[in-house]
Amino acid sequence: MRRDEPPPATAYALFAHEPGGTLHPEAAGWIGAALAERGIAVRRVEAAAPGDLLAAAAALRGQAGAPALLLVGHGAAGAAALAAARELPEVVAVATLGAPSATPELSLETLRAAAAELHRPLLVFHSPLDEAVAIESAWRLLDAAKQPKSFVSLDNADHALSRARDARYAGEVLAAWAARYVEVEEEIPGVDAGAQEGVLVVAGPRGLAQQIVARRHRLRADEPETVGGTDTGPTPYDLLVTALGACTGMTLRLYADRKGLPLEGVRVRLRHGRIHGADCAACETKEGKVDRIERDIELLGQLAPEQRQRLLEIADRCPVHRTLTSEISIVSRLV
Repeated sequence: MRRDEPPPATAYALFAHEPGGTLHPEAAGWIGAALAERGIAVRRVEAAAPGDLLAAAAALRGQAGAPALLLVGHGAAGAAALAAARELPEVVAVATLGAPSATPELSLETLRAAAAELHRPLLVFHSPLDEAVAIESAWRLLDAAKQPKSFVSLDNADHALSRARDARYAGEVLAAWAARYVEVEEEIPGVDAGAQEGVLVVAGPRGLAQQIVARRHRLRADEPETVGGTDTGPTPYDLLVTALGACTGMTLRLYADRKGLPLEGVRVRLRHGRIHGADCAACETKEGKVDRIERDIELLGQLAPEQRQRLLEIADRCPVHRTLTSEISIVSRLV
């Protein structure tokens, strides 16, 4: 895809946070991932004022036409999102987290007026324990807004959403709520998911995003924006190592259950890369580069050392592991 071609996403979220602000570095990623799973491409924006969001929207408009926009803002950036929404006809809904955090340019009364004139769905996330922005400010904002409006209490969360469980919960609720207002391409014309044999992967007329149908399940694959994608799903190599990780966990569970081992859970972290063949002692290839998958396996439960060692050996026997390390024949044909 040429860099000047518009991306295939039908909807975007502009996720605004303050420059050097208080949002936990990983929280935006957790929330963005939940939106991406719904097919909503996420652009993160540092927004100190409404103008920053207007500029980001203008750049996106020039690249992708005028896609439906979901504005999401944290803290003072949430205030900027409220103020900017009135000037962006593409915006279909607005959500704030830990806002309104008034700024010298945007007083609380100004934000209340912006909420009253929003004329779009509004979702306000706030924690009763937020020490940076009092929850009363959120209630006053919500009171000024017209319907449809919603409030979600992030019980026991801090302002930064530093706990993964809090950020993920906010992301899941936000994604479900946004799906009511942001239309994304979910159906594939002429495809009955339940009747598919094998796995079907469908590419659109442009861009890198792919729709995947596996029996009755639908997934997406994409690439990060840095390489020309729109980051609406995991990459092909993410999916490849995911298959190995899932198979590893299933194989260990079946073995532990059969042998009566006290295995309480398995966590598998995988990384794909390429190394020089000369650096791989177990590889036959010594020239050029070879693919390498690193698999870190965490076994939960009161297991004896010899039981852990045996489970590590069993991990190498999972079917996907055997497939990846055996000779593979791929037959391609036009249909």
